Amino acid sequence: MLKKEARKTIRNAKFKAYDDLYHKLGTKEGEMGVYKFARIRDRKCRNLDHDVRCIKSEDQRVLVKDEEIKERWRSYFQKLLNEDHVGNASLGIGIVEEIRDHRYFVGLM
Repeated sequence: MLKKEARKTIRNAKFKAYDDLYHKLGTKEGEMGVYKFARIRDRKCRNLDHDVRCIKSEDQRVLVKDEEIKERWRSYFQKLLNEDHVGNASLGIGIVEEIRDHRYFVGLM
């Protein structure tokens, strides 16, 4: 019963808050509030992980053009995946196995 009563109280408080908001939006000051809400909503929707559109090149220049960024990623992964990794690796039981050099090709994105 208490849980049901709490939900009802919360619902009524929300309705009252929204009614007050809608009445304020009908005024001249409320008109400016619409733009404020739009800016806040836009900021909340931004995902900073995906909106960042610049990376550094090998010579530490900041790249911002899409073509340059794609080329930098292509060269980075090509270098990463095509480096020579020949050596010995221990399997933990005293057996040593040679690591083979596997070549990968990274195509254009």
